[in-house]
Amino acid sequence: MFEIELIGNWYEMGKQYGMIMKHSPFQAPIYDENMMHRYEFAEKCEQQVKNYAPDLIEFLKGFAEGGSYDYDMIKVLPLVLNYGWEPPKPSCTISYISSEYSATGHPFMLRNYDWDYSSEKIMAKMILSPTNGNKSISFTDLWGGAYGGINQKGLLIGITAAATYDGEWIPGVMMNLLVQWVLTHYSTAQEAANYIKSVPHTGAFHYFVVDQDRNIARILGTPDGVVVDLFNDENVIQTNHIIVDSMIDRQDESRMPVSSPIRFENVQKWLAKQKGKINSVKIKEFCSLSHSKGGIHEDGDFMGIKFGTIWSWFYDFQEHAFYLSPGNPLHHEYQKISF
Repeated sequence: MFEIELIGNWYEMGKQYGMIMKHSPFQAPIYDENMMHRYEFAEKCEQQVKNYAPDLIEFLKGFAEGGSYDYDMIKVLPLVLNYGWEPPKPSCTISYISSEYSATGHPFMLRNYDWDYSSEKIMAKMILSPTNGNKSISFTDLWGGAYGGINQKGLLIGITAAATYDGEWIPGVMMNLLVQWVLTHYSTAQEAANYIKSVPHTGAFHYFVVDQDRNIARILGTPDGVVVDLFNDENVIQTNHIIVDSMIDRQDESRMPVSSPIRFENVQKWLAKQKGKINSVKIKEFCSLSHSKGGIHEDGDFMGIKFGTIWSWFYDFQEHAFYLSPGNPLHHEYQKISF
């Protein structure tokens, strides 16, 4: 995982990033006539992003200029992600661990990001200091948006794909752009939930937001609507299948990632067994443990693609400290990071 630090307005930060990538091994996307459906869908999504997260369009335009890239090609992946593709089965896990279950009397939040192992070498830690918003530390393999992180107000956010959703994607705002907007503009879980609920969602994703008052918003955003569940300092878990009662009829069992219910149950069992004992050492051990052995670490093969945990983090509310494993936690130590 490499580190990028950007400062300025959104166009300026994008331009800085583009200039960095221009002098790296990064290969910009080129036109492919077989991807026309993605280009057309991106055009429609761009209009929605201009309405709900306009600064991020400026970031992409700056990136294109800084790297001398074709903006119409550069914008596609951040706007539509895997639309029209068959990706590996997602295997991400997020959990909030309540004060009651902690050995210190203070809660934790943990997050494992599981994906194609080849993406591990292009993952970036982004430190963004926008002139018109919160400073944030986030994680991504894209040149626009993020998959989670923390901002200077202590707001934490992570996402998991709602892989079992049975609906079709629509033009909207993709989750990576939503995450970056939340980190930039909000300080509470309720504020973030209000924004996420107001936005048209391209696909189906879970958003897991926690603030410094230990408020938790577990949000299912889909093209058909958004469901928000709010908690305060309670154990909350999310993997990659739908668990919201009002949306359970939209769950297509044939799309179920095999490990998703296993990981969910493993977290439940671990919490029950470790009540009052959980500390940072136990969290590191649990995040590194394979789901087949009672943990949440994925290690699989999908259509010949090796995938598993490619980065992991947890937040300690006692220390107000963020710990990152910048790769597979089996092979990388957790590092304390701060602004």
